[in-house]
Amino acid sequence: VASEYPVILSIEEHCSVEQQRHIAKVFREVFGDQLLARPVEASADQLPSPTQLKVKVIIKHKKLGPKGDVDVNTEDKKEEKKQQGELYMWDTIDQKWTRHYCAVANGKLSFSDDIEQNAEEEPSREVKSTELHYSE
Repeated sequence: VASEYPVILSIEEHCSVEQQRHIAKVFREVFGDQLLARPVEASADQLPSPTQLKVKVIIKHKKLGPKGDVDVNTEDKKEEKKQQGELYMWDTIDQKWTRHYCAVANGKLSFSDDIEQNAEEEPSREVKSTELHYSE
């Protein structure tokens, strides 16, 4: 490596979750301790500086959907600039949290009617800051 500053690999995956696990194993074997696999500082309120990331390899990638579906039509999706996921909303009538599918596109939030939820399923109210993806 010609520089001591971080190397960022941008990976676009078109493979199953099992194949992704294999790729991750190979990355760990090849890069060893240089692979950044955990936050530099778990309680940090900002991103690490390049100095903190010296001699590290960072892998940036697109994740599969929650059901492990592979989206092979990425060229059309790049232009959409859309974010999507699940949204929990408080139902004032039933006095409970309800789960909705939501999407943000062209500056507008759209969401579905509530998604059926099993009785034993509790909505996750706590999200680790390391799981927040503001833009990808």
